[in-house]
Amino acid sequence: MFSLKHILIPVLTLCSLSVSAQWAKVYTTSCDRVQSLTPSAVQAAGGSANLTVDTSTQYQGIDGFGYAITYAACYNLMNMPQGTRDALLKRTFSTTEGYGVNYVRVSIGCNDFSSEDYTLCNTKGPDSDLLRDFALHTDETQYVIPILKQIKEYNPDLKIIASPWTPPLWMKSNGSWTDGELLSRYYDAYGDYFVKFVQAFQKEGLDIYAVTHQNEPMNRGNSASCYMTWQTAADFISQSLAPKFKAAGLTTLIYLWDHNYDYDGGGDQMYYPAKAVERMGDSFEGKELVAGAAWHSYTADPVNDYVSMIDIYNKTGMDNLFTEASIGTWNDGDNLWGSLARDMCHLVVLPMWGFCRGSVVWNFALDTYGRPYVPGGCSTCRGAISVSPEGDNWVYNSHYYIMAHTTAVVDAGARRVAANSSLDGGVYTTAWVNPDGTVAVAIANTVWSDQTVKVSAGGYTYSFTVPMGGVATARLGMTESAAKESMITPLTPPEARYISGTFNGWVTPGADDTYKMTYADGCYLLNTSLSGSGRFCVYGANWWPKWGRVSTSDVLSDTQQVVALQANPDGEELDIWYDLTEGDYTLTFDPEALTMTITSQGGVGMVVADSVDPVYYDLYGRRVDCPGNGMYIRVAPGQRAEKILVR
Repeated sequence: MFSLKHILIPVLTLCSLSVSAQWAKVYTTSCDRVQSLTPSAVQAAGGSANLTVDTSTQYQGIDGFGYAITYAACYNLMNMPQGTRDALLKRTFSTTEGYGVNYVRVSIGCNDFSSEDYTLCNTKGPDSDLLRDFALHTDETQYVIPILKQIKEYNPDLKIIASPWTPPLWMKSNGSWTDGELLSRYYDAYGDYFVKFVQAFQKEGLDIYAVTHQNEPMNRGNSASCYMTWQTAADFISQSLAPKFKAAGLTTLIYLWDHNYDYDGGGDQMYYPAKAVERMGDSFEGKELVAGAAWHSYTADPVNDYVSMIDIYNKTGMDNLFTEASIGTWNDGDNLWGSLARDMCHLVVLPMWGFCRGSVVWNFALDTYGRPYVPGGCSTCRGAISVSPEGDNWVYNSHYYIMAHTTAVVDAGARRVAANSSLDGGVYTTAWVNPDGTVAVAIANTVWSDQTVKVSAGGYTYSFTVPMGGVATARLGMTESAAKESMITPLTPPEARYISGTFNGWVTPGADDTYKMTYADGCYLLNTSLSGSGRFCVYGANWWPKWGRVSTSDVLSDTQQVVALQANPDGEELDIWYDLTEGDYTLTFDPEALTMTITSQGGVGMVVADSVDPVYYDLYGRRVDCPGNGMYIRVAPGQRAEKILVR
């Protein structure tokens, strides 16, 4: 294992805690959405801790957390009724009536979620004025800028980072949208291009806090892209970009790299940011604007590959910033069972351990089909929210929860501090101290059992439960009134978006009866009533596990309870396990209420199904076998289901 190099700086101590400042505000989300950014006030109590926050050991400062505001995101937001959009943006970004999300990313020119491929100067001007035709596109003027202005009304301290997908084609070696390299004779013109972009946004009242020199410089195949080596990056930044910013009086920061932990193939480009910094040297104008390295997590093993950030921090002493991750069909991103805790780990905890000053994820909003996107762009991505094509309702996906969870307790200007945990190794934690002296913690519980966290900070211990596969964030050291006031109503996914499907008939295990379920597109909740004892597991066609749960335990009580079962029927089969005690069970469907009920009739033994082979799946690297006994249902969209098999 690696050792973290840390910086000891003057300690931001907790505010002098009076007896009244023994409270915490905790936000909890469970992967079944029963708790959905649900706030609670917790009073400190005695007892031993399994998570201890050490505010005397401090690391990087924090700028913020948030989402990319692309044309696609704005298109879907503007497709909503104005009042609905206003309420969503206020809840998300407001520092007084919402979660205070405070960092966004935009593109300089097009990206793969634009209305079309474009740059801000498609036509080369005369040698005396190469950028004569520079102008913002309608994607900016009619969509991105109006939404950013509205967001800034709710959060005046909003930070914006901007990245180009490609320079103007006339500046490139191949004159094409895809691949090609920036020609050295256009370094100065391209530096001016950045300056004009920043100034154009300034005129709209929007300050660009930071830029990266190129989105994914090793990605030759993106819909719009430019291959840019560390040598080119170093020369362009030191000879043009930084000096141009300085000469224009801009304080916009510059981040290098903006690509994956694994350097996307390695070779000579390994340690790209460190090599570029060394090549640039110390003597160029605007050196103080070069802030550090930006990172994406599209690697095979982000849990281990993230140490690249630590390595570059140790080599350069400069800041890191996490600037992009996406969810999509490839990582089951709109299924909270598999993605919620994973994404808190990947997007917040690991970047914090990697000395990042913040984290920004990809599209804030796409429709339920991942649209709109340009030809050649990502057709399998999902947004932090998935908006219906009509714009009247939406689903909150894992990325929404993670960013909102974090900014709800972590303020800009906070510092990460040491957190020593004796929790299960599958529980990932990090902590901060806020400018007001309160302490914030984030917990990702990738273990499939509820975890009781007892966190000690400022001489007090606070206890709360993080549900299996769920997340929690907390602000500690508050007064009772502060912990209990401004409780934002928990998120409730629009019911009509989730209750769907038609159930016909009823089934008795072992009988020849069948049923069918008709799916609409999207992700739905199925309310299920069970009596007896046991647990259930749901699989997609690729056997990705989606565990269901009841209340605070996955073991059902003897009384009938209602559980939320999330299915992603987007063209895939849905497999449901009911791990129940042996016996004769009756399964009924209520087509009006869309509920399933299982009751035990008792005593006739099991029906062995030779046609069903035992299966297993990997869950965070662990082999988990399916129950040997239980009720097994397979539903294929548009087909009649197989009969229920009890084995």
